[in-house]
Amino acid sequence: MSPRPGTTGPVGCCCTFGDCRKDFTQEECAKEGQFQGWTFTWHAGACTASDTYPAPDRPAAPQR
Repeated sequence: MSPRPGTTGPVGCCCTFGDCRKDFTQEECAKEGQFQGWTFTWHAGACTASDTYPAPDRPAAPQR
């Protein structure tokens, strides 16, 4: 497996509000999550059966 052209840094599984996809850097995943309402999770490596979406809200609402 090779990263998408132009990626820098480790690639992994990016889960956003709508789906989980492979070969995203953490920065790319954050951008995609921001586009979809700040919902994302990311980890290095391949997507697994334990990866689910919609991802939890990030950043988390401040606790008072």
